[in-house]
Amino acid sequence: MSDNTHQNGSSALSFKDDKVQLFPKREVDFSNHNDKVVFEAVKLNQPINRSGLCQLTNIPRSTVYDALNRLMLNKLVLKSKEQRTSRGRPSVFYEITFEG
Repeated sequence: MSDNTHQNGSSALSFKDDKVQLFPKREVDFSNHNDKVVFEAVKLNQPINRSGLCQLTNIPRSTVYDALNRLMLNKLVLKSKEQRTSRGRPSVFYEITFEG
């Protein structure tokens, strides 16, 4: 196996000699512009919470929430961890999945 490559976002593993590909890059149709903006923001700033996404993208909280739900349904984004910074609910952070 002479050509063993690993690239973020394109393919997780690719062996040219054996013609084996695991987790190939998926073509994702971002029909909703906000989904693409939120996806790119998570990709560049992961792990990031919803509050951080709202501040970074200037998209309203409910729109960010809806976009994250659609991205999670498409297995592009996942909840990575919860972190308690003060009293109240812990912050939920998001990251790109291995497939994203």
